[in-house]
Amino acid sequence: MSADTFSSAPPLVTVDNVTLRLGDYTVFSGLNLCVRAGKHLALAGPNGAGKSTLLRLLAGELRPAQADEGARDAPGTVIWHFGGVAEPSALAAREHARLVSPGQQRNYSRQGWRVTGEEIILSGLDNAVMVYGEVSSRHYARVAELAGAAGAAGLLSLTAPAMSQGQLRLALLLRALISRPALLLLDEPFDGLDAEARAGIGAAIGLAARSGSTVVVAAHRPRDIPVFIESTLLLRGGGIFSVRREEAFAVGEAKEDPAEVPRPGLLAGAAYSKPQEIIPEQTSPPSPPQSKSLGEKGMGVRGTGKRAQLKGASFPCPPNSSPQPPVRRPG
Repeated sequence: MSADTFSSAPPLVTVDNVTLRLGDYTVFSGLNLCVRAGKHLALAGPNGAGKSTLLRLLAGELRPAQADEGARDAPGTVIWHFGGVAEPSALAAREHARLVSPGQQRNYSRQGWRVTGEEIILSGLDNAVMVYGEVSSRHYARVAELAGAAGAAGLLSLTAPAMSQGQLRLALLLRALISRPALLLLDEPFDGLDAEARAGIGAAIGLAARSGSTVVVAAHRPRDIPVFIESTLLLRGGGIFSVRREEAFAVGEAKEDPAEVPRPGLLAGAAYSKPQEIIPEQTSPPSPPQSKSLGEKGMGVRGTGKRAQLKGASFPCPPNSSPQPPVRRPG
């Protein structure tokens, strides 16, 4: 796929000049990003590079800082472009995007809810932790279809406390897929799994991509990036770079990032000042980040050296790259 083909796809989410704070901790400053429909994306980098926080921002779970919350300039925006309407409300993400994360799995494990795998999957219809709405025979058939495709029919009758970590993660992934989301956000979906569990997770992710979901996956190892991923972004040491997959995992030691507790020892960072476009996986590799200038195609950019902050990370949708419908304002 050429860079032109990659950049011509319509946007699903645009992030413009976003500052994001967690308490007194600035995670992102001046962040620009465009996620395009059907253009699957991997996020690589050490623990704390900001991958989990970025996924939560795209899922509408976190909001940009406002003027009274540490944003130095005008407040940044996140716009979701589902269904042909540009929507600034995170309610759009709640309806059309799904996030599967370690935090979500920890919550199910900690609560000890005696819900079955079937009930976990059905709860995804309303993006809730339990089944609250009416369930039809069509929904039960969809559950059976998903479980069958992932080779997981046996987990439908298991309760959450009786599931292995791999089984619970797969149930949560199928929960995300039942509503056929436009955007599927996966935070280290293969981490810590054996071969059998990995096979089920991989089958479910492949099904999502074939069914029309755009997949964004955070990963720590090359083998954890599905083969259909077009592009990889590396978050590392004060910079964010569009790189080839094999270049994304030569990372140094991580530092602390409270955005991803309870895991200690994390780092976040990226520094840019000019808009640039994501490079597809098939394009030529960039030169080493430290030698690139802001205007070069490989997008290797010198970092600021500041720790624990993504600063001015910039992969926006270029102007006039696709029709922009009017923004629907809340109210």
